[in-house]
Amino acid sequence: MRIGFVTPDADFLSLVQTDGSVEGVLATESGSAGRGDGPPTRRGTVQAGGLTWEVYGAEGGEPFRVATLPGRPEVRALVTGSGSDEQFRTLAEALVAAPPVAPGGS
Repeated sequence: MRIGFVTPDADFLSLVQTDGSVEGVLATESGSAGRGDGPPTRRGTVQAGGLTWEVYGAEGGEPFRVATLPGRPEVRALVTGSGSDEQFRTLAEALVAAPPVAPGGS
């Protein structure tokens, strides 16, 4: 599932929910799979919405933040875009408060 959000500042955040691997979703969403590049570089972690998000990306590029959501089945969320850290945290909190979409659902 993929959802895009436009922020009040006209930036954007993109949310992808998947039951795929971290490596797979990073390769797909960063475009590295089609170019034959490796996945984005891991830059550290950040806490948001009660989860630990792994942060990936290239220097100066938009970050890719990935976390495994609580519960079963195992589902990951990836958030990227030009939105601010505060806007990311707001989205992360809302995401954790809502149940994940069932695999194959829409």
